[in-house]
Amino acid sequence: MRSKRMRKIHEEDGCVLWEYTPTLFKPLFGNIDPPSFVRRIRFLLEYLSKGSYKVYYLEVNGTIVGYNVLVPGGRRLKCSSSKDMVSGPSFVLPEYRGNGYIVKLLKLGITYCCQDCENVYAWISKSNSASIKAYGKAGFDVNYGELNIVGKMRKLRQVEKGAGSNIIAKYSLHKQNNAKQD
Repeated sequence: MRSKRMRKIHEEDGCVLWEYTPTLFKPLFGNIDPPSFVRRIRFLLEYLSKGSYKVYYLEVNGTIVGYNVLVPGGRRLKCSSSKDMVSGPSFVLPEYRGNGYIVKLLKLGITYCCQDCENVYAWISKSNSASIKAYGKAGFDVNYGELNIVGKMRKLRQVEKGAGSNIIAKYSLHKQNNAKQD
């Protein structure tokens, strides 16, 4: 990686986890998944808010195959607190899908980038069954809750189960840490 904003976090079995620190005009590294105008605005608002976000990239055998954004909790997703992280968006290049790379990326991100957190949350469209399955395989409770996205600014409104267009997935780090100690 040739960027002073990229930092190697972990390396194992031909996979490298990289951390990218975004700038105001470069919300993502490279051109792996060019953000839409609306997503650029969301990244800009996140960049300008109280805490900054980080983007984690997975490199496999020298090729960047995908990324996952981790944002401090307690802001947009109301069920999260400042002790939490919110995961997403996540992306894997189409030619690398179906190989478990998003699961690996999520697990590495939680292991090496969320140690001081209580929970990691994500929201996923109910129609995105591949992502729901991947988050479940990574250890998230994909039945935690539901929400709807409302208005031009895409506000998140938590709703009763069965009434949402998106699921809320939750990964409890305390539950996982307690299981490791037993």
